[in-house]
Amino acid sequence: MAPVAHRRPRQQPERQATGAETSPSSAWGARTQTIAVLGSTDGSSYSQLAGAAGRNFDPGSGNTATITLPAAVNTRYVRLTFTGNTGWPAGQLSEYEVYSS
Repeated sequence: MAPVAHRRPRQQPERQATGAETSPSSAWGARTQTIAVLGSTDGSSYSQLAGAAGRNFDPGSGNTATITLPAAVNTRYVRLTFTGNTGWPAGQLSEYEVYSS
């Protein structure tokens, strides 16, 4: 599967990110998606915040995966990269949120 990158730029000041949550639709079945989290301060040069790893999604538990980021991350742009999905031949995402501490 070719990597699929999703970026949702925001016009907000840099924030310290501590975690990211993804929440696909409840209509999607249980699956494991391989997701990496990248961050950038300028929108063009990205560095890894959380390495590619299998993230479990299950409709029975809200189809939400929480990805904990390093404690002191300053970033303005966040990109999720999907490189695998056991339930579909592409990445599945309906929304993602990044929270600061």
